[in-house]
Amino acid sequence: MAEDKKGLAIGIDLGTTYSCVAVWQQQHNRVQIIHNDQGNSTTPSCVAFTDHERLTGDAAKNQAASNPENTIFDAKRLIGRKYSDPLVQKDKMLWPFKVVAGVNDKPMISVKYKGQEKSLCAEEISSMVLSKMRDIAEAYLEKPVKNAVVTVPAYFNDSQRKATMDAGAIIGLNVIRIINEPTAAAIAYGLDKRNDCVGERNILVFDFGGGTFDLSILTIENKVFQVKATAGNTHLGGEDIDNRMMNYFVEEMKRKRKVDISGNPRALRRLKSACERAKRALSSAVTTSIEIDGLFEGIDLLSSITRAKFEEINMEVFEECMETVDRCLRVAKMEKSSVHDVVLVGGSSRIPKMQQLLQDFFNGKDLRKSVNPDEAVAYGAAVQAALLTEGIKNVPDLVLKDVTPLSLGVSVQGDLMSVVIPRNTTIPIKKKQVFRTTIDDQFPVMIEVYEGERVKASNNNLLGSFSISGFPPAPRGYPFDVTFTINENGILSVSAEEKVTGNRNEIIISNDKGRLSNAEISIMIKEAENYKSEDDKFLKKANAMNDLDDHIYKIGKALKREDISSKLSSKEKEDIMSKISRATDMLDSRKQMEDIVVIEDFLKDLKAISERIMVVEKSCLRFASSLGSWRSCVHLAMDGAMDASTDKGGSTRKGFELCVLWFVIVVVDGSAPSAKKILKQKLKDSVMRSMEHKQNLVAELKREVLHLEQEVAYEKARRRGTKEGGQSVPREDPSLSPRGFSPGGMSPGEMSTDPTPMKTDVGPMKTDPSPMKIIARMGSRRRFKSIALRTPFTGTLRIKHV
Repeated sequence: MAEDKKGLAIGIDLGTTYSCVAVWQQQHNRVQIIHNDQGNSTTPSCVAFTDHERLTGDAAKNQAASNPENTIFDAKRLIGRKYSDPLVQKDKMLWPFKVVAGVNDKPMISVKYKGQEKSLCAEEISSMVLSKMRDIAEAYLEKPVKNAVVTVPAYFNDSQRKATMDAGAIIGLNVIRIINEPTAAAIAYGLDKRNDCVGERNILVFDFGGGTFDLSILTIENKVFQVKATAGNTHLGGEDIDNRMMNYFVEEMKRKRKVDISGNPRALRRLKSACERAKRALSSAVTTSIEIDGLFEGIDLLSSITRAKFEEINMEVFEECMETVDRCLRVAKMEKSSVHDVVLVGGSSRIPKMQQLLQDFFNGKDLRKSVNPDEAVAYGAAVQAALLTEGIKNVPDLVLKDVTPLSLGVSVQGDLMSVVIPRNTTIPIKKKQVFRTTIDDQFPVMIEVYEGERVKASNNNLLGSFSISGFPPAPRGYPFDVTFTINENGILSVSAEEKVTGNRNEIIISNDKGRLSNAEISIMIKEAENYKSEDDKFLKKANAMNDLDDHIYKIGKALKREDISSKLSSKEKEDIMSKISRATDMLDSRKQMEDIVVIEDFLKDLKAISERIMVVEKSCLRFASSLGSWRSCVHLAMDGAMDASTDKGGSTRKGFELCVLWFVIVVVDGSAPSAKKILKQKLKDSVMRSMEHKQNLVAELKREVLHLEQEVAYEKARRRGTKEGGQSVPREDPSLSPRGFSPGGMSPGEMSTDPTPMKTDVGPMKTDPSPMKIIARMGSRRRFKSIALRTPFTGTLRIKHV
């Protein structure tokens, strides 16, 4: 449904057991909690079907004992889940109504309505509850309502949020925003205490309702509500306390009356209602009685329970709540002493033992009970609804910044979880990340989207998957973009795009994508903490496997190059191929995945091979780089930036070709095929055809390289002497001037033709860069106006700047 922010909007707290509705009253500048036709501020989230009609709210709950098979409650515990979910299977055993598997493993509720069997999904039941809350609001306002802000537990995932919006769409209610219940409660508390709040204030909202438990830590400052962290359990609440009490009395009847009522839905429903009343009574009394006439086969239940026994039965629930409080503080990186206020929300937060444990944890801090625990969430939703509605004036000006409860990412090579949006990131948000293909010519690329905190992707929840195609043929490592977008409602969409071709695909994570099929989000986070050691081991193995695969790919690619392959001996190549083959077999079979030692041994061998290939590759690169430098000099000469001449009339091009040849011989061993090929080509058109001339040329050029090294060393020594304050070496000193070169415009006739270089105090240069790069740098910096060398074949070759 398209979002329409015009017209009146209400706030609805869609609870597991009870729901509440509120509206911003513009004429009074305040929120009004709307009571139902029974005069109650909350309405049971209950729907019943009979032979004649459908009942909702109080009317449905009042007839539940006589019609348990067709009275539906706890629908919120089914919304957005799969039938195969263990939690659904567990709850199914406690519900008197029938839950069956539908299409795509969707849980369907089977009821008998007007004499016919009917199957309904959880969204349809929730839509009926929403319709009832809208009817209550319209009866009070005396006008139609089309827009609403609906609250959900902070730990509801994308599927559950989408399903909640769908429930509104079923009845034509435009859900303009989904907000978290603790955040809505914080708005209620913040507005109630806005005159008392000075500066930054940290509050912890403890929302313990009928079916869910939520925690949020927020910072309120200058009307900005910033959520720092969330935690909780979407399957823990007052219903679980009622069920524990019910099981206690079932066992008591087995023990005392020798009867088992666990298979009788009607008896269980009556017992559960009595346990709920006893739970409420024990919040103000230390003991209460339970009396049910004719509970089962004419047998009455006459018993009592003390507050101490009640606390003993439910201590595991209370302790889990406190563990979650501690975990939420750690996630927020906040000391408990930094929390200014602890706000209680939800009916179950009234339990005295729960309040005592919470107060003790915060060192006796007073708990804030100024807002009604049953109404606070609807109150905050109504304020948010007014802020989002056009034309509403005098609404408190506030900014709400909520967060995503779990990390979101994709599965990458090795089943690793690559997080794109970390847990507790402020929403809305859009984040892009670059990923790369893992094999050559990969087509198409499958993208699997997960949520969770485990390092191993498959240990998290798979939200959905999609593919992107149309990649051009390319080696592995070809990049593509993946973009995650979370809107204001916390609903996720993921897109992938290949930039060159513009191919794009997108997925919106929705109700049929299979969220949370294994466990609650809170359990997942606890597992992530418990299995940290296991995750670290897996990460180490996965990284080693990926490194191994990378080395195999790079070595194989390098061996295909003729220049590298030719410099390796046959034995070397045979040994390398053998090790690669064994490593590849291990990767393909994954038999050694559990033995990190074996993986590391393979990795050590392949790293050594990679280092050997790197040395060979550097040699080839050095040759190519040097040759390129001198070819650049040739181009400069051809462009007129440099000039060369010989006293024997040799052409400029020929002179430079000999220079290039000179450095080819120096850079690479003359036995290298590439050098041989160039040497052969260069000498092909030369007048020097005889072997004697070729050998003389090589010897001559090698001597000239030595002279050049001495010249550079001499110049370095001269500069060093000047810098250190010593007496600089005179340039004219013939004992230190290398033979064979005439720098600075000396006459070629003054150069010696003696091929034996004169010994000097300055030895040959021992450092990089190579001679040809030095020559190129000399020319570019114009340290010498010209350089001249003499050979018996070209006479004097002079290279100079124009």
